[in-house]
Amino acid sequence: MHGRQQTRTGPRHPWSPPLWRRSRRHHFTLNRALQICVSLFTLMVGVFVHPELVIEPGFGQFAAAPLIGIATIGITFSLQASFAPIRLLDWTVRGGLAAVSVFVSLDANNTKAAVGCIPILGAMGYWVARCRRAASSNPLELAQILSTNLSPSPEAVSSEPAWQARIELRLSPVR
Repeated sequence: MHGRQQTRTGPRHPWSPPLWRRSRRHHFTLNRALQICVSLFTLMVGVFVHPELVIEPGFGQFAAAPLIGIATIGITFSLQASFAPIRLLDWTVRGGLAAVSVFVSLDANNTKAAVGCIPILGAMGYWVARCRRAASSNPLELAQILSTNLSPSPEAVSSEPAWQARIELRLSPVR
């Protein structure tokens, strides 16, 4: 068995990554797949709720496209952004943001949907301001805010910022 390492299930294949390189972040779960595909789902819903997006090209598209875009960004922020350090408060804000975003994407009345975009844009502005404040005071806090999602990664609990770990990995010599 020269050149092959023994694993729990038998010899490791020569070109498969070693066990220490296989981690949770490389495996996709249903939750992660939904986070990736949420923009496609909201676009499909938007085409049926706002048929002017595809039936008549022209000025009708300019009214419906921003509504679908803001609703998509709102749903994405509700899945992946962190709004408060307290988990219950964070989940409450995320749930409210998700509810408003779903309302905006499912409402056929453009006026009511445009009014619903105001809290979504406010939540986005708050998140950007929170990230800027964290970046100016403590880079570790910024790394924790940016890496927070529904399934925390091992990098979120690291003692050093994620960007610094990536830079060190890139600059390390090849052996």
